[in-house]
Amino acid sequence: MREKSSEEKIEEKLLHHKLRKVYKFLLIVLLIAAGVFAVWYQLENQVYTRFEQSTRMERVGSGQSRYLDYNGALICYSMDGIMAYDANGNQLWNQTYQMQNACVDVAGDYVAVADYQGNRIFLLNKQGLVTTIDTNIPVLSVKASAGGVLMAALQDEDTVFLRMYKSDGSLITNYRTTMRGFGYPMTYAISPDNIKVGISFMKAVSGKVGTAVAFYNFGGVGQNETDNLVSSYECEDEAVPYITFLNDSDAVSVGSKKVRVFSGKQTPKLEKEFELDREIDAVFSGGEHFALVTDSDDERYDIRIYDKGGNEKVVWPCDFEYTDITLLSDRMLIYNQTRLVVVSYNGVVKFDGELSGSILHVIPTDRYAGFFVVYEDKAERIRLR
Repeated sequence: MREKSSEEKIEEKLLHHKLRKVYKFLLIVLLIAAGVFAVWYQLENQVYTRFEQSTRMERVGSGQSRYLDYNGALICYSMDGIMAYDANGNQLWNQTYQMQNACVDVAGDYVAVADYQGNRIFLLNKQGLVTTIDTNIPVLSVKASAGGVLMAALQDEDTVFLRMYKSDGSLITNYRTTMRGFGYPMTYAISPDNIKVGISFMKAVSGKVGTAVAFYNFGGVGQNETDNLVSSYECEDEAVPYITFLNDSDAVSVGSKKVRVFSGKQTPKLEKEFELDREIDAVFSGGEHFALVTDSDDERYDIRIYDKGGNEKVVWPCDFEYTDITLLSDRMLIYNQTRLVVVSYNGVVKFDGELSGSILHVIPTDRYAGFFVVYEDKAERIRLR
């Protein structure tokens, strides 16, 4: 066997040295990854048994106020005005008005407000009032998008107008429909990217009431289509009172017979549908998930959580009358006047207990254990332990 030259021996030593450095680096990466996974697993599966108050504040709103989540903050509104508070209870803005029946919709940092059968619409964001729109016919409802546009349904006798506005108040589209035409709009939603609108039209076909779920594109793709209509689906002998976008590409509709999941960045197309085996009591959405609440055989309700593809994640039996349900990216909150329950989407009940007052609203302030709670007589930040 030929003896290695000195140059070959040096090259071999250098190669071994490089390989040791690579192995050492890979070992460090694996140890860090294992540590991160261990921390993540612990947090995801951690169960809390009590809570601590971190900050107490005066109550927000009044006895007539109603509350909504506001992208990590809080909306409080009544007949006299609407206010926004951050998670520390500091007021962000206050918009006064006089309304008999305020319709409010929140999407991202934007809030749309109008009086039912009134003629004025407000659009606000985290800095306050963005624009005010006066209409010449009464408003039925309003919707905001996370991208800062709004849509309003207005009615003049038997004609409904669906008007879409930019954040400066300028008109994007004015769609006119009647029951004898395309149908009566039961509900509608705007995609976060401001491009697509989904509308559920109730219509009469051969003496039976049905629904058409239609999607419109107000970007470049939709300009080539009649009335910007890019897809439409007939739901025979069925009412579809709920439609929402879970993100820029995925939408879901819930009808009296079926749930339908749509997907498409430009043209939403039906990807999945499944029949309902019992009547739906309520629908919630958030964090790219949606929840169907149904009566249960054993408990009061079953809360079924689905991901954006319509795949069932967990079924949680709820044994109490709830006030509200909030869906986040990895968990849901269920609460009533005294009790708060936090359930992960892998079925772990992370917290189930009574808080320190009569609960009006709960919003999360961080991903795991922090909450801002509004009670009848106070507000406070708490942390689960």
